[in-house]
Amino acid sequence: MGNKLENVRGFDLELMKSTREQLHQAVQLVSAVPRSYLPHDPSDELASLSWHEEREALESKQVAGFVFSLSLKEMYVSILNNDQEFEALALEGKSVNQGLRWLKEHVNKFGLAEEQLHLKLPYEIGIDNFDTSLKFHTETQQELSNLYAGAKAILDQVVKENMEASAIRCWPHHFDIATLIPLQENENGEVTSSLGVGFSPGDQVISQPYFYVNIWPDSLLSDLNKHDLWAGHWNDTEWSGAVLHYQDLLKASDVTKTVQHFISTTISRFRNSR
Repeated sequence: MGNKLENVRGFDLELMKSTREQLHQAVQLVSAVPRSYLPHDPSDELASLSWHEEREALESKQVAGFVFSLSLKEMYVSILNNDQEFEALALEGKSVNQGLRWLKEHVNKFGLAEEQLHLKLPYEIGIDNFDTSLKFHTETQQELSNLYAGAKAILDQVVKENMEASAIRCWPHHFDIATLIPLQENENGEVTSSLGVGFSPGDQVISQPYFYVNIWPDSLLSDLNKHDLWAGHWNDTEWSGAVLHYQDLLKASDVTKTVQHFISTTISRFRNSR
């Protein structure tokens, strides 16, 4: 099976932005369940999601034997038990708060206190409230689904090639899917520098989808950004690193190879700079 990046077609950036914002609201429902019921984690890692290739969906950690899933392609929330769909709700024309009420009805059946389920986010996503009806666009949903699937396949290879890399997770705060590669640790075993490698569907800093390799701390970028990248651009707004924009992908003769080479050469440059 080929990488889904081969299916990227190219859509108007404003339409992509609108679809991304709708999906970003909807995915908060999936993250809300583990955040509400699992033991508190200051890093919010418990609310992070995994990508399921066959369902083209982002899925939560297990809670009371159930997994909660958001299909990017068909835009519905589902509840899974033993990898089988138990219940599902189509979100077209519904608000996130309506979805929350639907979830409460079902978690109550699992012996979970419905009043404990909440949408109090430990971050902001630029949404005033969750009462607005969600409207979707099938073709751009599929485009974003292909980008997430393609990103996951490429990140799988990054993890294989970098044994210290973390598990690949999608983070509901920025809606990006990524792995973290520690570069250095101090005598206490604390990470003192690292690389984040991933894909974002866009955000308030870069409004279009993009692949990235960021570096922490920011000071490590100062010498590197004097040099040209094989592909993409240096970024020093809000965070430091290299980005490959959606519009760059559309110009590539082989999208998969372009992304792979962008990531591998950028990681090598950062590693060799230490």
